Amino acid sequence: AALVEFPPLPAYFKVEQVDGTDYAVPNQGANGVAVDINGTAPLILAAAATHAVTVKVIYPHSTFDVRAARKLQLDNNAAKALDNVRLAPGQTFSVTGAVGLVTTRNHYAPGLNTLSVGDISGANGGTDQAASALFQAAFRAGLGIPSRTAYPYPSTFNGPIGYDAMVVARRGGPDLQITNNTKHAMLILVDVAKREGQLTTYIFNNHGINRKVQIGEPQVTINQDGTVDAIINRQVSGDMSTQDQIVSHYQ
Repeated sequence: AALVEFPPLPAYFKVEQVDGTDYAVPNQGANGVAVDINGTAPLILAAAATHAVTVKVIYPHSTFDVRAARKLQLDNNAAKALDNVRLAPGQTFSVTGAVGLVTTRNHYAPGLNTLSVGDISGANGGTDQAASALFQAAFRAGLGIPSRTAYPYPSTFNGPIGYDAMVVARRGGPDLQITNNTKHAMLILVDVAKREGQLTTYIFNNHGINRKVQIGEPQVTINQDGTVDAIINRQVSGDMSTQDQIVSHYQ
């Protein structure tokens, strides 16, 4: 049996690019092979003089199939917590303060890639994906980013490299904070397209601020130890003049 049997391969996600955007597309795994004990035993008993039987095999399926993979859609709870938020001029918004405790009691599903106690990451929780989308919109809008932590590993779920954000539901844990550094109120809206597996964040402000934001291409460095560094430069002009950069380090 040891020479014949092998476990099924679960479904997996493959990165596919559509119109310049990376998408994680679920793909079917492969069936395994196992000896059908119940089907082979009667054949052995009935073999009698021949002493020869054809061993029956079965092909077990993985419980994590494409159907299960497709259910790992972005959770609406995190999106709802960040949706329709109004920020006054100078006000700072905290993502962990908005999403609160991420527990099953609050209708959050556990993530697949939990890193520690209180971690609210994971494809099923949707919190890191929502935070990453908000960070991308805020960074491109030239808003202040007083607090942001990169996700430990590069992941297409959180957007392009260097544009992700990690949030953890515990005191002192990683948090994404953005500051409305304009002179007008700002409105945050979040839209979830569950069928497409996409989350989009919109930031609305007064067009009269006349702000221009120039962002350079990510400067990615693969280190000898396998870690990855990414640096993205940003220049804001118009109603204000500033130049900064966002730095990310990945294991």
